[in-house]
Amino acid sequence: MDKPAWLRMRSALWPEAPTAEHQKEIEAILGRTDKFAVLLAENDDRQPIGFVEVSIREDIAEGCRVENIGYIEGWYVAPDWRQKGVGRALVQAAEKWSLKKGMSRIGSDTDLDNPVGQQAHQSLGFIEIDRAVLYRKTLLP
Repeated sequence: MDKPAWLRMRSALWPEAPTAEHQKEIEAILGRTDKFAVLLAENDDRQPIGFVEVSIREDIAEGCRVENIGYIEGWYVAPDWRQKGVGRALVQAAEKWSLKKGMSRIGSDTDLDNPVGQQAHQSLGFIEIDRAVLYRKTLLP
């Protein structure tokens, strides 16, 4: 596993998260291969150009009314490799992993303000289940 490349791509996907948080999550994923997988896509020179993180979720998620579903936790393709089938191959690999783990469905999500991500999901056969606006309020003593 090329952890430095994975870290770089995670940081590109979730730039708001500090590097230390990414590193902690990477170690957690690698420590739970029964429940998580990370799949890397490489170019012909064996350089990582994308990844998908997939898990088994043990609760109801995004309209899947069954326990234990496969779930795409993160999905990234380097800009120069988009629209070339890399993302599709990563999702198909996540689907195969989920099937091998006994899952009959896979879920995923993207931000409301990410129409490219929404279109990518729809083009791969995902069905939109719901939309949400999440809120937070800081409480002061």
